[in-house]
Amino acid sequence: MATIKNLFWNLITVSPFLFIVFISLGDRFLPSPLSEASYNTRGNINQFLVGLFPEEKKDNNQGYNNKRSDTLIKNVEQEAIK
Repeated sequence: MATIKNLFWNLITVSPFLFIVFISLGDRFLPSPLSEASYNTRGNINQFLVGLFPEEKKDNNQGYNNKRSDTLIKNVEQEAIK
């Protein structure tokens, strides 16, 4: 019974390391189906992490469109001329 427990514990401690190696270097040394899986897994994880921090959406209004400010400026200019 102790050997099964040790085997299970060793599997749990080694698995994260093997998973990281599979993701980071698997496409370089594994055969074709596994190398593609490693590459795709790394790409999906990257897209997920980038998606957690979305880009700030910029205002599409590139032109100046503020009628109230324009009228206030015109009124102030007209009063200054008087």
